[in-house]
Amino acid sequence: MNNAGPDQRVNLTYINPDAPLVAAPEYPGEYYDAQVPATLDLAERARLCVNALTECTDPEYDDELYWIVDLLAREPAMYHTTDDHVQAKFFSSLPLNRTQCGSGQNLDVEHRLMQTVLKMQGPDGLLYIPIKGRP
Repeated sequence: MNNAGPDQRVNLTYINPDAPLVAAPEYPGEYYDAQVPATLDLAERARLCVNALTECTDPEYDDELYWIVDLLAREPAMYHTTDDHVQAKFFSSLPLNRTQCGSGQNLDVEHRLMQTVLKMQGPDGLLYIPIKGRP
């Protein structure tokens, strides 16, 4: 669970806190609706992936991914553990899914995630997960 209050952001200690700013993601192209046979709709599956990848993040912790979801609790809850480090792996599929389905859902979350990944990148190119200030 979060240790921060409802309107309180926590400052995480990144290896590269002065990472260059990145432009907001854009997915230009032509969008249209089409009638297709009643088969597996891969574009709809990709839209659901975009939803899942951008809705299960914690804005108080720089949109860190909630990795654990407890649906069997009296009140279902999402919380952080040391397993949250898989975020970069999931983040890499977000642009691919957006390209496939054309969804513009939560582009602001994707932009913040892009900036956060750059702050985690060390001089050797590896990603370093911040420990100080984590939930």
